[in-house]
Amino acid sequence: MKFFFSAISGEFDKALKEIQRPVAEAATAAVKDAANEAVSKGRSELASAGFSTRSQKGFTSKLYPKGGKVSLRPAARVYHKIGYFSVFEEGATIHGKPKLWIPLDSVPMGEGGRRLSAKQYVQRIGPLHSVNIAGKPPLLFGKAGRSTILSATQKLTRLRKGAVGRGIFGASVPLFVGVDSAKVRKRFGLYEIIERATDHLAEFYERNVKP
Repeated sequence: MKFFFSAISGEFDKALKEIQRPVAEAATAAVKDAANEAVSKGRSELASAGFSTRSQKGFTSKLYPKGGKVSLRPAARVYHKIGYFSVFEEGATIHGKPKLWIPLDSVPMGEGGRRLSAKQYVQRIGPLHSVNIAGKPPLLFGKAGRSTILSATQKLTRLRKGAVGRGIFGASVPLFVGVDSAKVRKRFGLYEIIERATDHLAEFYERNVKP
């Protein structure tokens, strides 16, 4: 005597998914918690290192799968939106092409609390001219009064045409010094923060398992 059984189409798959769902929900929540911890502590690290609010917010994460879906194999990408920020993680030597023009204190601030670059200065305020003194690094001077330069903002581009001829432009002021290379020191340890958050995954998983 022989008996043959066949499952109703889709019933086993449905039952398996129902069994797996609590595990998937806990795993997905654990990865999300770990990513949130890494981002929060990473932003605090950037703040302590003196980076701007904008730079702090640039450290963020993305969860996979997207759209709030749960998975038995969830993942998170923790990263900084500004690609060159890895320089401050590891330190580096940056070489000029042929020179790096380092802004002096007389250069006005631009976006994000950073001083304008030489290119931005020319675009927004006025021309620069070089001065070479034997035995010393070259300098770039801007022909404007010191008070004008110190008070300049990114909005000055729109005002520049009206400003010319009103006596705003005056004596030359040193703005940038040229160097062959510059060393950037390590400023923070985001990699270590991410690793510590990953070490807490088991703890986060247990916390998110529904009884």
